[in-house]
Amino acid sequence: MSHPSTLRPRSGRRSRLRDDDGSVMILAAGAMAVILAATAMAVDVGRLSFASRELQSTADVAALDAVRALGDREDPSRTPEEHATALAHDALARNAGFVENAAGTPGLVVALGRFDTDAWAFRAGVTPYNAVRVQAGADVPYVVLPGSRDVAQDAVVAVADGPGCPGGCTPPSTCPTTPCTPPSVVLAAEATIGIGSIVASAEIDSTLAGFLNRLLGALGAGPVSLDVVGYRGLADADVTIADLTAQLGLGTPDEAADANVTYADLLRAAATVLQNSGTAVDAAAVTPLLSLANSVRTDISLRFGDLFSAGTGRGSALDATADVLALVVAAAQVANAAHAVTAELPVTIPGVATATAVVWLVETPQFATGPVWLQPDGVWATTARTAQGRAQLTLVLPDAISIPTLTGTVLADLNVPVLLELGRGTASLTGTSCGADQVQVHATTEAVSAGLGTGDPTTGGTVSPATVVDVAGVVRVTAVGSSPSPDVRLAAAVSTPGGVADLTFGPPVTGSDPQRVRGGSPDLGTRLADAFTLEVDALVVGVSEDAVRQAVAPELTRVLDALDSEVLEPLAESMGWSLADADVWATALDCDRIVTVG
Repeated sequence: MSHPSTLRPRSGRRSRLRDDDGSVMILAAGAMAVILAATAMAVDVGRLSFASRELQSTADVAALDAVRALGDREDPSRTPEEHATALAHDALARNAGFVENAAGTPGLVVALGRFDTDAWAFRAGVTPYNAVRVQAGADVPYVVLPGSRDVAQDAVVAVADGPGCPGGCTPPSTCPTTPCTPPSVVLAAEATIGIGSIVASAEIDSTLAGFLNRLLGALGAGPVSLDVVGYRGLADADVTIADLTAQLGLGTPDEAADANVTYADLLRAAATVLQNSGTAVDAAAVTPLLSLANSVRTDISLRFGDLFSAGTGRGSALDATADVLALVVAAAQVANAAHAVTAELPVTIPGVATATAVVWLVETPQFATGPVWLQPDGVWATTARTAQGRAQLTLVLPDAISIPTLTGTVLADLNVPVLLELGRGTASLTGTSCGADQVQVHATTEAVSAGLGTGDPTTGGTVSPATVVDVAGVVRVTAVGSSPSPDVRLAAAVSTPGGVADLTFGPPVTGSDPQRVRGGSPDLGTRLADAFTLEVDALVVGVSEDAVRQAVAPELTRVLDALDSEVLEPLAESMGWSLADADVWATALDCDRIVTVG
């Protein structure tokens, strides 16, 4: 039988357990309350965060539309403030209020002013207006917690119509030489410029068409046989780079700049763009482009961005418009930048049986679009250039020279080798004025030289005197130039200095005529004809050196006199090269480019 005293301790332990259970329940209830509160806050904070992002999108879309009241959709019947506010609310209506979690349609507050790039701040009410700020606000109810909260976001969008960096100068006298840097470039107007040899359709004749066929055939590694009408069609047509990029499916401007395309695909894309334009002028270029595309090799490609220079690195060159013939020639050169190409030229100088050009491109041509910006290295950011290259020309006249000997007259070939060195031409954008619809361009051309002889067109350097007549090694005639020593034989050589010009285009810029930067006289062949003397080496008895000179000199002079008009000029025009002179053009001034700045 148990004693009561032995049961009391057990009863005490149960009591303490009941007390512990109560404490745990209280703690659990408290923890649950904290968790529920944290969950409620997380849900509502997340809702506010999501609503904030939606409001930012609302402000962005509304601002991008509203700023057009200052740009390409100005409405003279309304004040800019009224017009911008209406455009912002139209954007909001199209997007059905945009903010799903708001208690009602978001409210918009639209303000016009100027964006100060130095302070990087929007100045409301400051004129002339170039920017709009849209503030989007909404009352967002909480889901778990009681009440609601006002959420607001804003966006600032500006029209890029500024003078760039530096601005407000008249080249060349008042333009600062000290380079500057953005942010002023961000809101600068942009222009499209170029330099080269513009071939008007009326200037294309059978000679130039023949040169273009041979050179494009060599560059594209395929036979090309367009006629005068075909090339005139290409010269009359224009294509925008943006349309070309879209047709090629190259994506964003950055993706397009880095994309590789085949030369044939580029030509076909240009043909499609022109076909879709629906104009008779553009339609005339479609068949020639497709003919070219079907003639060239399909494995010849180029980096698309190597054709176009965007001065700020924002891909703005896609807004450029290019002459189709210039585009065709430039793209062919870019695709062959690392190769020497050989072309048989259709020369019509009497007696010339063959004329060969071995062409090496030191630097390929490039169009340019961008703002006025003198970079820290002192180079203008928006700079177009011509090709820079060399060409070894060789003209052969069979049996053109009659050499009297004791046993009779011997007929010999006349060989005329000329190494041509072409400096590049550059055109730099140095000023823009949206109010006056004008742009300023500083253009230069480098010297052009020609040597009567042979050299390596891939490396340049020394020109070896030309052996113009060689009769089995027993009678040799060499054309040499002046030399400081009788022991040194130098090739006859001449050069033409380049030119410098500061040019203004507009108003208006669009449709303005090309202008010319002029260097020295490009009559290289004629001047070579006055620069050579003939050395005769005769290893047989009875050959008069004077008689040989009298036979060779007039014929060599005749060929050199014709070299400029019959060879050098059509070669330069076909390739877009500069022979001391160059054409400069400005095709567009963009003062309506829209930039999100805040």
